[in-house]
Amino acid sequence: MKTVKRYEVNGHLFTNEKIAIIAENLFRAFPEVKFSVSIENDEIYLDVPTYEGAAKIQITEEGVQLIFDTHDPEMDTEDIINLNQAGILWRFSRGNQYFTPKNKKDPAEDFKLLYEYTKEVGKLI
Repeated sequence: MKTVKRYEVNGHLFTNEKIAIIAENLFRAFPEVKFSVSIENDEIYLDVPTYEGAAKIQITEEGVQLIFDTHDPEMDTEDIINLNQAGILWRFSRGNQYFTPKNKKDPAEDFKLLYEYTKEVGKLI
């Protein structure tokens, strides 16, 4: 038998104290956002609307990223440059597009950058 320690934040359970603290700060900073939580992966995420595929903003111990699962990315050089100027890095690997903050700050600020981007574009293509 072993003892399992959990941290509860707004009814969500976490096994990782660092993620629980991040969650507490995010829930306080963005009360209007309905985050989802994966206790198995110790991650917080927000599903993002897309025209096709699936996307989410994922917050883990390693940082914040927008992951867009699509097999046909529509991104040209100008789009990548515009993202870079907005403080977002883009890469494509194995059918997933990854958008990450260029200059990582704290998780709440990094989330806000990507969240605002998704609201600006409406739905990812």
